[in-house]
Amino acid sequence: MPITQQRVGEFLREGLAYLAQHESRTRQEVVDHLESAMQPTPDESEPDKNDRPWWQTRFLWTSVGMVKAGWMTKDGNGVWAVTPAGRQALDQYPDPESFRLAAHHAYREWEKSSKPAQRRAWLVRGSSVLGVNVVPEWLAEGFCSLAASQLRAPRAAVTAAELEEMAKADYAHLKHHELKAKIEEIVAFVTKFNVGDVILTTSESHVFLGDVTGDWSYLDSDGGRSNLRRPVDWRNADAPVDFAGLPDPLPARLQSGSTVLDLTADLALIDALVEPDAGDPEAESAVRSARHERLPEPTEALATELFVDHPWLGEVGDLLNERRQVIFYGPPGTGKTYIARKLAADLVGPEQVKLVQFHPAYTYEDFFEGYRPAPGSGEGTISFELKAGPLRQLVNRASRAHRPSVRAHHRRDQPSQPCQGLRRAVLPAGVPRPGRRPSLLGR
Repeated sequence: MPITQQRVGEFLREGLAYLAQHESRTRQEVVDHLESAMQPTPDESEPDKNDRPWWQTRFLWTSVGMVKAGWMTKDGNGVWAVTPAGRQALDQYPDPESFRLAAHHAYREWEKSSKPAQRRAWLVRGSSVLGVNVVPEWLAEGFCSLAASQLRAPRAAVTAAELEEMAKADYAHLKHHELKAKIEEIVAFVTKFNVGDVILTTSESHVFLGDVTGDWSYLDSDGGRSNLRRPVDWRNADAPVDFAGLPDPLPARLQSGSTVLDLTADLALIDALVEPDAGDPEAESAVRSARHERLPEPTEALATELFVDHPWLGEVGDLLNERRQVIFYGPPGTGKTYIARKLAADLVGPEQVKLVQFHPAYTYEDFFEGYRPAPGSGEGTISFELKAGPLRQLVNRASRAHRPSVRAHHRRDQPSQPCQGLRRAVLPAGVPRPGRRPSLLGR
């Protein structure tokens, strides 16, 4: 571990004590003082993925906890100051470890009081708005925005239906799919975002998180790049998360071209990115979903129900644990699919099992993801929407679950050699004949 929790406490207390000696100091002045006073070890000074010393990254991350605890302030322009509550904490907790634990406890109390019962997480892009990266402005001034450069100023209590009609008229020049996406992002920003929701944005290779703190507003911004706004309390403006270090499935989710994207399914994962303990291996392991290590043993009851020997079922389970896949082969009508589905349900629960039947007309778009017809925004019109196939659905579900997933597949494109398989959700188990693999799995 590059830096211990004990040392984190020492850095935190020394940083706040330094601020207490002055009316205010810049972030860089605090960092310079800590480097001189704390004399980081070579291990603590190893560079992270952003080429910043590891001790500095951990200090900046955990300083978020002191801000939320009310012990210090950051003005968004790099100027820090201690608060009366922070001075009191210095007197009350002279020991660095008790100081760190008290800061963490105060942060948790703030978290409980500030989070509404139902929150959502949203990606809002700002790195290229009409050719300009507006994220630095967001971080400095505490907001996020949509350009909405063609949208008239909505009234304060505008409804979703009214807003949709306004956007449809003001962006009538766009192509159908562009218009649909534009309407959806504007309606979401104004009517679906709520106080307490988490905002995630990216700039170059950096990821920033914040919390919505107020209602939307409209103003004529410079160049029409940020007309629709919401105030945001950015958590890690001083210490961005490296995009390359994001846990799965966030990197894939952020590849979407949408300006606004609902990330609520990954809220717990996003919250954990910049909590005060972020970067600590022990803390990170506590929030990660349990990794699949071994499936449970098939039950005796299942063997009785299937009229097979229990040792044979145990052997199938061992193969699944060792190879992550099993192929049942034999003549049609001998119970291969039935056994596969029953065994999968016994091992991980029926809600974690999905059956896919491969046939000559089955394609990648059916299996993984593809565009499908959908009702259009106008009467009697159609549009095309990106729809997740069974593999994508199960992968998304497995990435959020705390239990391993198993798929049961049935291949129909080779009647002479039908096969079934069981596997975790991340890869297909049934393998079509070589000539058809690209059409199913992509090239």
